[in-house]
This record gives sequence, structure tokens and C-alpha cells, in this order.
Amino acid sequence: MHLCRALGLYILNGRIKGDSLGRFTCCSSLGSSVVDYAISDMDPSSFNAFAVRQQTPLSDHNQINVFLKMDVRSRDTNMKSSELYKLNSTYRWTPNSLEKFTQALNSPELAKQITNFTNKPFTTSRMDINMAVNELNMLFHRSAQKAELIRKNKKKSKKQAHDWFDSECQGIRKHLRQLSNLKHQQPENTTLRIEHCETLKTFKHTIKRKKINHTNQILHQIEESIDNNQFWEMWNNLSTTKSQESVLPIQNGTTWTEHFKNLYDKIPLNQKQNLIKEKLLNLESVIKDNQNPLDYPISAEELAQKLKTLKPKKGMRHRQHLRC
Repeated sequence: MHLCRALGLYILNGRIKGDSLGRFTCCSSLGSSVVDYAISDMDPSSFNAFAVRQQTPLSDHNQINVFLKMDVRSRDTNMKSSELYKLNSTYRWTPNSLEKFTQALNSPELAKQITNFTNKPFTTSRMDINMAVNELNMLFHRSAQKAELIRKNKKKSKKQAHDWFDSECQGIRKHLRQLSNLKHQQPENTTLRIEHCETLKTFKHTIKRKKINHTNQILHQIEESIDNNQFWEMWNNLSTTKSQESVLPIQNGTTWTEHFKNLYDKIPLNQKQNLIKEKLLNLESVIKDNQNPLDYPISAEELAQKLKTLKPKKGMRHRQHLRC
């Protein structure tokens, strides 16, 4: 709270429409509390709503969403919003499609339409360019229909489950999601919190056990296939079960600073953006002048006061945080 006051910040939880009662953001087996915050220095009128979403089955924390108001009038009047076009259906291309498509283009009906298209006096204006593109796409579309090409069905790609993720894992995960939704609706229900915690442990242990059994089964098959031609096939199956090496994030803060500094460096700022920049520079100067309570040097009196609150007969590893 002292940090927010020093920097001119305030917490949005419980103050913005959508979370007027200050909903819990964490619900575990130990209890419910508000530990996830949205903090801002903007005017409250700049926010449209603040919402605490449902928990995910594998976490005790809720997702928080902040909805900002956007002033459309502050945009450049010369800039037009991008238009969205509905793409035509795509088609499957087979070895025989080339011959069929060529015959369709050379048919009298389409040949006449192509001639009419090439004889039209299109200009370089935006309207004529869009008209030419639409007519050209229509010619290709009619040629594909005449050639009887098969349309592609746009289906959402589903993530394939692992071989070891069987019906037992699916059943526990389904029950875990149901408990997570109930726990979000009844955050003060101790029985639900404990049951969710125990089910989560069971789910994690089951997944770990399934992975180990699956790997051991493949290793056993590899040992048996050393003397035949299935060895490399079994070995490749084992390699697919290994997780990919995660790429370490950029640890150097200077790299991020230079990236975002050069990202919009060439874009001129308007009057409102210059005011925001000036306000941020003032906040940086406040922090540099040690106005932040966390930047104050630790005094001997503060050290002695904190040492009195420590419990006796505790190791040094428990005496690391002096300023809370």
C-alpha cells in the first residue's frame, strides 16, 4: 500500500464495475484470499470493467481481466480502418487437377469471360483495383467448379493426446474441471477446496505413473527388437515421448529495453502521448530519488526491530527477509 501511494498508483480490485464486491482471486485448500491484483495510475474513467474469471483446473488462481476504454476520436482522421474480406473456399489439388483446370479455362464459356475481363479499362484507383481482384477470383472459382475440384473442409486442428493419456486420465481430468467450477462458485466451501486439492494430487500422480509405464513399455520393446528390423522404429517412438528442450527467455534487461525503444522510435507522438511520456519521466525521477519506500537504506533501528520478531532456534535461512 505504501508503494502504491508513493508512486501514485491504486488497486483496481473491488473498485471497478464488474468486481464491486472484490471477488477472491485465489482459492486453495488453505482458504480463499485476494492475492492477484491489477494496479494502474490511469484515471478510473479510462476503464470499462474489471472481471475475475473462473479458475483453471490445474491452478488455484483466477484469471483477472481489465477492459480499457478506447477513444476513437483521438485517432488520425486520415487513417482508415482495415477492411476484412471473406476468403473463398479452397480446393484440393490432385495429379489430375492440372488437366481438368486447364480444360475448364479453355472452355468457350470461361474463355469469353476472360476476354471480357482483359478488355475492361481498369484504372489504378482503389475501387477499380478491388473490382479487378474480385472478378479475377471469381474466374478462378468458376474454373475450379467446372473442373469439379474437391473443396477443402476447414476444420480446427485438434491437439492429439499422448499415447499414455487413456480413459483413466480423461475421467480424472473431467472430475477435476467440475470441482474447479464448483470451487469458483463456492469459494468458502472448505469441503470442495479439500476435495479439489486431493483430486489434483491424484491427477498429477496418475499422469506421472502413466508416463513412466509408457516409457518402460517402449524400452522393453526396444530390448526385444535389437535383433530384428524394428529397432529403429521403436527407438523413434521413444524419442517422440521426450519433451522438447525449452528455450531460455532473454535474461538481459538491456536487450528488452533496446528492443522496445527502437520499436516505435520513428513514430511521432501527439500531444496526449507527450503528456503521458512526461508523466512517466516524472515517475522515474521519483523512483531514482529514493522516494520509493523499498529503496530506502535499511537502518540499524529497523534491523533491530525485525530481529526481535524472529522466532528463536531458527536457522539463518529463515532470516533473509527483513523488510516486509
